[in-house]
Amino acid sequence: MNKFILGGLTVAAFAVLSEPAMAQELSSSGVMNDVLRRFNDAAASWGPVIQSAASRLFWTLVVISMVWTFGMMALRKADIGEFFAELVRFTVFTGFFWWLLTNANQGMNIAGTIVQSLQTLGAQAGGLGDSRLGPSSILDLGFELFDRTLEATSELGWRQMATAW
Repeated sequence: MNKFILGGLTVAAFAVLSEPAMAQELSSSGVMNDVLRRFNDAAASWGPVIQSAASRLFWTLVVISMVWTFGMMALRKADIGEFFAELVRFTVFTGFFWWLLTNANQGMNIAGTIVQSLQTLGAQAGGLGDSRLGPSSILDLGFELFDRTLEATSELGWRQMATAW
């Protein structure tokens, strides 16, 4: 009998002591945005390293392309006008793509602007207003859809739920 009373008192003590922990409300709002922010903070140092490697690769490919292009022109004995026209075309083409490479993440931040505009466009298409559509808002929409589904089907029995589709 003493074990039964001791067990009952232990369960009651745990129930009383665990009440404050159970009273806290779990909030999933902004969880995925926090994960994305932490990833962006960690990945911020990767940009210069990747950009320097991409620059080396870019200029290596530029030299290979230049040697190939002007070598082929020399083999077919192109005149000086063709060489000059090809040099101008090659310089403009290379300069444009060098500008894109240097302004992708720094300077004008072309890549970041594209991502932000697609987030805004997704939010407007989904009827969320002018806010940016982030990972947490997508997850929140999923939870809201799940909640509405549960509310709509809570009064249905198994038989009605099977025939409701």
